[in-house]
Formats: sequence, C-alpha cells, structure tokens
Amino acid sequence: MHTQSRRQRLRVARQAGNRRENWTGPGGRRIDRIEHLERVVAQLERLRLCEKLGIDRVAWLGETGWARFSVILVNVWIGAPFFMIMYLAALKSVPEQLYEAASIDGATWWQRIWYVTLPMMRNIIAITALFSLIVTFANFDIVRVLTKGDPLNTTHIFGTWAFRVGIESGDIPLGASVSLFMFPILAIAAVFILRDINKRGNEA
Repeated sequence: MHTQSRRQRLRVARQAGNRRENWTGPGGRRIDRIEHLERVVAQLERLRLCEKLGIDRVAWLGETGWARFSVILVNVWIGAPFFMIMYLAALKSVPEQLYEAASIDGATWWQRIWYVTLPMMRNIIAITALFSLIVTFANFDIVRVLTKGDPLNTTHIFGTWAFRVGIESGDIPLGASVSLFMFPILAIAAVFILRDINKRGNEA
C-alpha cells in the first residue's frame, strides 16, 4: 500500500516535471501559450456575459468584422505589457531639467509632452513599432487558435496563410513562397526605421 502510494507520488512529480520542461524547453512556451489561449476562449464562451446583460450575442469569431477586431484585441492585449515597460523606461530616461526649463519658459502640459517627451522617446517608439510589426507578421498562434484564418479567410496573416496553403493544402512550394514574402516587406520597413534612428543620432 505504501509502496503503491509512493509510486503514485513519484509519477505525479515526474509528470509535473515534464510539464515544467515543456514550459521551458524548445517550443514548449509556444505550446503552453496556445493551450492558455484556448482556455481563455473557452472560459469567455462559458461566461456568456452578453446574455446576462440582456444584450444580443455577438459573433466574435463568426463575422468578418468582429473576427478581425477580436484578433487585433488579443494581439494588443498580449503585447501591451512589454511595450508599456519599454515606454516607462523611456519616460524615466527623460532628464528632469528639460521639464523644468520648459516650465520656466511657460510651456503647458501638452507642449511639454509634444516638444520634450515625444522627441526624447522617438527612438524607443520607432524600435517598438518595428518590433511590433515583426511580431505581428509572424504571430501564428493567436490567429490559429482564435479563427484559423476564417471566416472566409479574412483574418489570415502570412504565417497562417502559409500553413493553410503549404501544410493543409499540400502545396509546399507555394507555402514557402508565402512565408518568404514577409522578408522583403519587413526588411524595407526595418531599413527605413533604422535609417531614421541613425539620422537622428547623428544630428544629436
């Protein structure tokens, strides 16, 4: 009896360790993230908040407009903490002397934001915009879990469309072409953004 119970505890501990390895191991984070999104979507379906409030149910993932809105909302929700930390760090790096000088010159709150804060944060804003663009183009799991590119293939991004064409439809060359089409678009955007950052750095 004690031996069997000890074996059960060892089995549970081993399974917990495997789950932790899946979280930290190669690809494990992506798998756990997909499972987490699936649980969130299922929980929201069970809540049925609209029915409780007397509002007609919204086809969040069944209509093209609402489906796009849902994908964008989840993408913003996932990326917001990282970008908020970046912007907070940029705000903390603005010297207080600039705000004091602006106040002495009679600048209003909006003028201090427009002429002091935003110019000092432009490089961080540009870098985070580039990072957001790259991550959004390659963000496969959100669209795959929520809509799989539907309804009517209106919520696809390059990653999910390449998967649909190359893996599900069996046209590997076309799928590879779709996925590689992201590279020139992102490369052009990166060149313009980084060139603007270097130009401002040289002027400073």
